[in-house]
Amino acid sequence: MNGYNLHRAWYNFVFDNPGIVRTQHTSLYLFIVETCNRLGWKRNFGLPTNHAMEGSSIGNYQTFRKAFDDLVKWGFIKLIQKSTNQYSANVVALCNTEAAKGSAMDRALMNQCKSTEDIVKPQTSKTLNNKKMSEIEISEVPHEERGLLKYGIDLQEVILNTANQKNVPLKKVENTSYITWMKPLKFMIEKDQFSIKDLRSILNYLEDPENEFWRKTILDTKGLRKNSSKILTEINSTSKPSNGKIPTDDSLTSKLESFE
Repeated sequence: MNGYNLHRAWYNFVFDNPGIVRTQHTSLYLFIVETCNRLGWKRNFGLPTNHAMEGSSIGNYQTFRKAFDDLVKWGFIKLIQKSTNQYSANVVALCNTEAAKGSAMDRALMNQCKSTEDIVKPQTSKTLNNKKMSEIEISEVPHEERGLLKYGIDLQEVILNTANQKNVPLKKVENTSYITWMKPLKFMIEKDQFSIKDLRSILNYLEDPENEFWRKTILDTKGLRKNSSKILTEINSTSKPSNGKIPTDDSLTSKLESFE
């Protein structure tokens, strides 16, 4: 079970059932998934009603109650222990809902992409190379390069966010060209034999504020390629397979655990 699969399964359900799903269902379900995430994916966990209403922006208790009961009925959450009133906590568990392959939403999006591709053709490498990363659309890039481009965009955003937090000017990163930013990433895949999974692990590591040294060190894709082996070694040495917990917001976690 992970957040990606849970979100994917939910939006498949939303797409297949437009007549019954409302915004409050989505807001509440995503808050419940986030709560479970912050608690380290506990099997059963407390869901204080007032916190759930506030976190999902539902101001009416009856609206909350109806949305909550629907999520139980539709099989997205399991009610372990029912709250006695709106000031107490339900104890719930997330259901391991698998996203169906070849869903209606997947087919609709694929058809949409195909129709868009008929209009916007991938540009030649020569045209792309000199364009700024910020100016490039996914549809302009050949199919086989789109996954890596998405990663490059995400990496650029993480580096810029870190720089903004520390008031470090990074105009060079903001104005970088496609060829300058993407070439080291391509070499990491083609020559250094890293996988996209490896690159995603590194990106997640760089997003963690606790990894201050690497957040200050990695300021472009050349720096990432140079230090990627060291970062992966550090990730592997500090990971604990038996404990899937992630860094938590202590204030929220303590509040939630107090209701269990």
